[in-house]
Amino acid sequence: MGASDLGFLGLNTPLVTPMDRGHGSCGSRRSDRRAITAPNMSYAKKNKKKKKLMKKGLIRKPEDTRLLDLPVPETLEGSIAIVWFRKDLRLRDNEALALANTADYVILLYVFDEREFGPDNLSSFGFEKTGPFQAAFLVESVKNLRRNCRIRGVELLIRTGKPEKIITDMCREYLSNGMDVNVLAQKEVTKEETTVEFLLQRSLKRISTEEARSKLHLLWGSTMHHIQDLPYTAANFFPISFTTFKQRVDRKKKKGIVRPEIETPDFIKNPPEPELEPGDVPSLSQDLRVDGLMEPLELEKPFPMPQACYAFKGGEDQALARIDDFIWKKDALYQYAELKNSMGTSDFSTKLSPYLALGCVSARTVWWEAMRYQEKHPRKVQQGTFNLEVNLQWRDFFRLTAVVYKNQLFARDGLGQRDKRGRLTSRTFAKREPTEEQWERIKKWMDGKTGVPFIDAPMRELKYSGYMSNRCRQNCASYLVNDLGCPDWRIGAEYFQSKLIDHDVTSNWMGWQYVSGVSNDPKHGRRYPVLKQALTYDPYGIFVRRWLPELALCPAPEIHAPFLFGEEEQDAYEVKVGATYPAPVTTPWKIPEEIDRPTELPAEEEVEARERKPKLQEEVE
Repeated sequence: MGASDLGFLGLNTPLVTPMDRGHGSCGSRRSDRRAITAPNMSYAKKNKKKKKLMKKGLIRKPEDTRLLDLPVPETLEGSIAIVWFRKDLRLRDNEALALANTADYVILLYVFDEREFGPDNLSSFGFEKTGPFQAAFLVESVKNLRRNCRIRGVELLIRTGKPEKIITDMCREYLSNGMDVNVLAQKEVTKEETTVEFLLQRSLKRISTEEARSKLHLLWGSTMHHIQDLPYTAANFFPISFTTFKQRVDRKKKKGIVRPEIETPDFIKNPPEPELEPGDVPSLSQDLRVDGLMEPLELEKPFPMPQACYAFKGGEDQALARIDDFIWKKDALYQYAELKNSMGTSDFSTKLSPYLALGCVSARTVWWEAMRYQEKHPRKVQQGTFNLEVNLQWRDFFRLTAVVYKNQLFARDGLGQRDKRGRLTSRTFAKREPTEEQWERIKKWMDGKTGVPFIDAPMRELKYSGYMSNRCRQNCASYLVNDLGCPDWRIGAEYFQSKLIDHDVTSNWMGWQYVSGVSNDPKHGRRYPVLKQALTYDPYGIFVRRWLPELALCPAPEIHAPFLFGEEEQDAYEVKVGATYPAPVTTPWKIPEEIDRPTELPAEEEVEARERKPKLQEEVE
């Protein structure tokens, strides 16, 4: 779901947090201490047994272990370094690139993995893995990376296929000349990505000889806090709740837990002779066969929507420009804490989630830029920088949770909290497929035709622009799982994965788990009363009018409940429930008995709404 700003979740609503502070995790100390493995053994017994084994030297002490072991050499002198860009499409604060520059020769490579695109590689519920908005954003980001590499006199090689095969073939050619080859890449944490890492490591080991060796080095660079700097020495000690995670990290933060940025290199060493063909950026329509592009297909663009709150354009240059605009030029960080739950405007959030998802900018860069701004304005933005940091920490927490729980991220029962006997205490979903009637409801939810404006508006925003605020992601997820009774929360997670321009695997899937009640959240799920949320976060109905032109003439707050209109009201507001606007699929949960009318909109805005209605109706249809 856009970690909000960081996008549900990733940095997209108010920066990524899928859950705001008011709904954040706050588990007890006892639940936080519960071990992740061996659930049938009490914490006290497990800890006592570990201490005995440590004393005898039979197992390593906690300080000698890490959540993830990533040994990296200090220098690659005397070898060829291949930098395999993955979700780190940047030159600034890129550890792999800095290490590669210590080698004799450097090759820069990006591979469009053919398994992530097209109708032949759909998700388990039949959705495209990479939708048109994310695919177009990715292509723009790769083009910008190639441009920045060329400025430094080096070519970025672009290939399409299976990375493990392409990189192995490339290494084999250089090994035949008697040179060691080191492949450098950012470490990923979810199943499909780690499978590619395993296949590549195995292939490189097989082609190595005594005279020349090839090896894959994985580096950590996707979070604000480096995984080896965290106060958690092993998976068994990783906390269940975000609250505990943040408290322990904040205590260590005083000692400088956030590493300084790695500067953008002024030059990059040249590749060995003979130079390889640069390769072309693949066509979205022809090569990758991405659906949902506008005609003519040669434009390689999804349909533009004038209602979209922000015009995203991929690339490191655009990411840094957005940081400069949001933090320095507009002083938007000053109001970030107050506006983070807003929707429909360009500056209610950082809009950095797509750039963080593809690594066009690092989380460290965002944090240090905010710290520099706070140092210059110590009293002005303290609350804004605090909220920004919390959202970045949510993003870290989700990614590190994926390191600990691995494939449980995608399981029907999710991470599933268990008691001392190993029994699930969190919510469970029955192992059954949706019925035909349920699929009809799910389809209406996807199309934004549920009859509930505060759900339909963001779902149409997602469908036609690829973006949705964090607040809306939580409400739409809750409505699908709790109100519509979807038998498998993963349907929603896969749909969001297909549509979101800022899709981040861990933020999206963990966000859905939190709302569905199958995560490690002590609250066991969250159900949002849609009408109360609508009256709180869109009291004037401005966001709803933007995406539901058929309701443009309805006054606030009645616009959020057109299913309560009588015949006279429907005639007055030029809306027919069940005809021009769908009747509700199900009655929203907790309809307020009394609705306070907000201050009326200015007359000029009402006139503008009347003028926009026919045009917007035609565009949406």
